[in-house]
Amino acid sequence: MTIDLRSDGVSKPSDGMLKAMLNAKTGDDVFGDDPSVIELQEYAAQIFGKEAGLFCPSGVMANQVALLVLAQAGNTYLCNEFTHTYYFETGGPASMNHIRAVLCNHANGILNPADAAEILRKQPDIKAAVIENTVNKGGGVFYTLDEMKNLSDLFRSRHLKIHLDGARIFNALAESGGSPAAVAGLFDTVSFCLSKGLGAPAGSMLLGNTETMAEARRVRNKLGGAMRQAGYLAAAGLYALKNNLILLIEDHQNAKIISDALKESSLIKEVMNAPTNIVIAKTDTNKTRDLLLDYFRQNKLLAVPFGDCTLRMVTHLNITHEMAQRAAEIIELSKI
Repeated sequence: MTIDLRSDGVSKPSDGMLKAMLNAKTGDDVFGDDPSVIELQEYAAQIFGKEAGLFCPSGVMANQVALLVLAQAGNTYLCNEFTHTYYFETGGPASMNHIRAVLCNHANGILNPADAAEILRKQPDIKAAVIENTVNKGGGVFYTLDEMKNLSDLFRSRHLKIHLDGARIFNALAESGGSPAAVAGLFDTVSFCLSKGLGAPAGSMLLGNTETMAEARRVRNKLGGAMRQAGYLAAAGLYALKNNLILLIEDHQNAKIISDALKESSLIKEVMNAPTNIVIAKTDTNKTRDLLLDYFRQNKLLAVPFGDCTLRMVTHLNITHEMAQRAAEIIELSKI
C-alpha cells in the first residue's frame, strides 16, 4: 500500500464519479453547447451567488484569466510573496500577461490590512489585488470571513478589482464556517479547484458577473483553454460538488494525525499546520530532509520537498484514517 501525500491533486476518481463521467451528456464547449459544462457553470455560480461561471482546464489558467480581465496587461496587482499567482505560476502574470506583482508583508500568507494600506498609499496606481485561501505555501492557513471582509473593504475603498484564488476555499470554509456566497460577495472574481480536495481529475472554476465572465471566456480561448467535449470532465466536477464537500473534514482530521507525528520526531524542527489538509515540516538541513524523504519512499510514504529544508504532505479523499495512522507510524519510526 502506497500512501501518496505529494498533493491533493493525485487523488483518483471514485466509482461514482467515473460512472457520472461515462454517462455525461456532451456537446462542444467551444460553441457553448455542452450541457454538462453549462450545468456545472450554472451550479457553481449558484453556490457562490455569482451570475456566471467559466470552466477552465486548471487553477493556474483560471487565475491568469482573472488577472488579465481585472488588472489588464501592463498594470500592477497587489499580493504577498506566498500567493500562488506569484510563487507557483512560473512568472505567468508578468511573462505572459505583462502584469507586475507588488508584494506586501504577510504572516505565512495572510495579508495585514495596515500593511496593504501602506503599499497602496505609496503606489496608488495598483489596479487589482489577489488573496489565496487557503494558503498553500503557508501550510494551509486560512482567512476568516471577517479577515477577508476587512481586506475587501480596503481594496474597494481604493477602487481595486479583487480576485480570490480559492483553490481550496472549501477547506477553509469547512473550518471557519460561513457560506460560499458570503465569501464571493467580497470579490469581483473567485476561482476554485475541482481537482484538489474535491477529487475531480482536472478542472477549475472561475466565477463572476455576466459581463466579466463573457470577457473571461474570450481570454481563456486566447490562452488555449477552450475545450471541445469537456462535459466528461465537467460531470466529474458536478459529482465532486454534490458529493465530496462533506469529506473535507476527514482530510483535516487525517492531516492532524500526520502533523502530530511530525511534531514528535527528533528530525523535524518545526511544523506548519493550520487545521486543514496541508502539513509543512522543516528540518535542520536539506540533506536531512532529502534522507528523510528517501526513507519515507522506501516505506511507501510519498511526500515532496517544499523549499529550503522543508517538506510537504497533503491529505485527500483517497487517504483513509488507517493510512494516516500508518503514515504516522512510518514518521515515528523514521531513521536516516
